[in-house]
Amino acid sequence: MLQQLQLLDTRLYFWIFNCYEQPHIAWLSRWTSRLGDGVAYLLAGLLLFWLEPVSGPDFLQAGLITFAIEVPFFCL
Repeated sequence: MLQQLQLLDTRLYFWIFNCYEQPHIAWLSRWTSRLGDGVAYLLAGLLLFWLEPVSGPDFLQAGLITFAIEVPFFCL
């Protein structure tokens, strides 16, 4: 089952990046892939910052630092 999922993922990857009729889809896919779940982590950090005033700021700060370290590696 995992091999079939990997095969589907690979086929979709090549289909998106070879899709010259819609280059904006390829661009969006690349940046989504490079940024990973960063947006979800940012939203979680902001939500915790708002709902948990004691440890929320520490969580948000740790997430922002991690994101700042991680993103340049994906953009290489």
